[in-house]
Amino acid sequence: MQVRRGAVSTGPYDARVLDLASVAAQVKKMGVGLAALSQETAPRLAQALVAWERAATMGPALRDRVAAAKTSWLVAEPLEELHAYDVTPVSDYRVLASDGSQILPDRHDHVPCFLVNVGLVEISYIEGTARLTSTPSVSWSPDEVYPLVGGSRQEADGRVVGARRFAGECNALKDAISADTVALMDGTLLLWWLEPDPDRLRGLHESDVKVATFAALNEFLGEALTVGALVGSYLSAPRTNDVVSMLKVVLCTEDPVDCDRCPYDSGKKAWHAQLEIAGASLLPVPSKPCEEANPVTDASLFRSLLAPGQRSARFRSHAKVSRAYDAPIDFVYLNVGSEISRLEFPAWTTSSALERLVGAVFDQCDKGMGYPVALAEAHEQAVVRAADRRSFLELARRNGVSRPSAKLARKRMGVL
Repeated sequence: MQVRRGAVSTGPYDARVLDLASVAAQVKKMGVGLAALSQETAPRLAQALVAWERAATMGPALRDRVAAAKTSWLVAEPLEELHAYDVTPVSDYRVLASDGSQILPDRHDHVPCFLVNVGLVEISYIEGTARLTSTPSVSWSPDEVYPLVGGSRQEADGRVVGARRFAGECNALKDAISADTVALMDGTLLLWWLEPDPDRLRGLHESDVKVATFAALNEFLGEALTVGALVGSYLSAPRTNDVVSMLKVVLCTEDPVDCDRCPYDSGKKAWHAQLEIAGASLLPVPSKPCEEANPVTDASLFRSLLAPGQRSARFRSHAKVSRAYDAPIDFVYLNVGSEISRLEFPAWTTSSALERLVGAVFDQCDKGMGYPVALAEAHEQAVVRAADRRSFLELARRNGVSRPSAKLARKRMGVL
């Protein structure tokens, strides 16, 4: 066998593998860097905690300052006093949870369709019953595989299929929901990833994927309000920083806060960092007071503020996309023991309903070893595994709706 110069042959078939030796060296370097970054972030977290203490003493003036601020970042609005709230888990409730998975279109397999599988779990801790189902849906019509997205037609990609999956989860919950039900979803209720601008959304046709997805969510939330159910969307390991951004408003020396007229950006004022920075820094040195809290996240903040079994104060999201909903979206952070999580819910959730919702979520996390058990089971119902995908593609081939491209056929062959 003739071997190209520079190639290494170990026999008649040289199976190429990842160069783990090279990867290991890079991962080791990354570990050292992340440890240094953690040390460097500690004083910034301390600054955020100082700002939190100051904010907690401001009372109504905090909301006024936040409301008057013109910032270049998303700021949470506090709706309760800034302290930790003890939560009592509840055990007499009925929970619904949905999750979805998908098989994306594959142009090399020439499968002119996509599949969405929605799992639904219903558990009654009052009657001691459980129902677990999944509903697959194959989309293949021209309007589905080349849908309207943002006013123009495009081939269905991961974002489009993700939107269809989210709408399917909403519809499954809407059809099963009833009074005194706790309905749980995975992820955020704020569909900024689909369309962040409500004004642009209002100009789209009702058949547009974006419009249809927002409509499915609003219909589900509306049905929950009508029947008297509770809705919560659970974010594990959140990377959000709405609350830390609120603290940046507190750290700012200007009144009112106006990022467009920042005296530090214009050079009218100079800021000398209050942080102790020794040696080379992986993070930019703060050039204005608000940067002293970078890159602290809400999760790291509340890891210092909440004990296991406690929730944060209630906040309201002012994400622009929330104006596309019939009601604003509120949220709290939870210390479920294993992690800090974020729970989002519609603003019409009353104080007493919030306590029951949070109590049910804590009970779910306790039963699920740190993650809501109903959501975990919904995922198991929905997940499309590699074997399922192979079976689906084989069905497509047997029915004459798939013909692999030359590229895919070549990749499936052995290579010398």
